[in-house]
Amino acid sequence: MGYFSIKFSLKKCGSCLCSYGGRVVKDGCMQCGKSLTYNEVGAYKKFVNRGSRQFLCKACLAGKLDVTVEDIDRKIEQFKAQGCTLFV
Repeated sequence: MGYFSIKFSLKKCGSCLCSYGGRVVKDGCMQCGKSLTYNEVGAYKKFVNRGSRQFLCKACLAGKLDVTVEDIDRKIEQFKAQGCTLFV
């Protein structure tokens, strides 16, 4: 689980295609096409590429990182508790 041990500086999200009101991204998962939540975009940015403009849903991201969806949910909650602005 090396992907989850990397520490990033925390800056406010501003480069994604998020709709802050509905918390859903306009474009879907680049692998399966599912609509994405703000937290799924944040997870992709946090674990893969901060500057990305295309994202994976939690299920596809979990497959890419070889972890479970529950592991990703647990890390999202941990980062939210730390005040990370990539997650709501």
